[in-house]
Amino acid sequence: MDIKELQARRKKLEHDISTTTQTLINEFEAETAVQITGTRTDIHRTEAMGEPVRFIVGGTEVDLDI
Repeated sequence: MDIKELQARRKKLEHDISTTTQTLINEFEAETAVQITGTRTDIHRTEAMGEPVRFIVGGTEVDLDI
């Protein structure tokens, strides 16, 4: 994969994550009447013998405006 394709795929991934996150935030706020002021997602490196290194989502935190 060349650099231009990688950049395009990265942009699409960022867009998809943003869109999905916004949908979930909208649902939460509509159901609870509490606004979300921030989110953080932790990525962790994992390794297993004989396997390639992988990075997985280890958790997410949400800040509420309460």
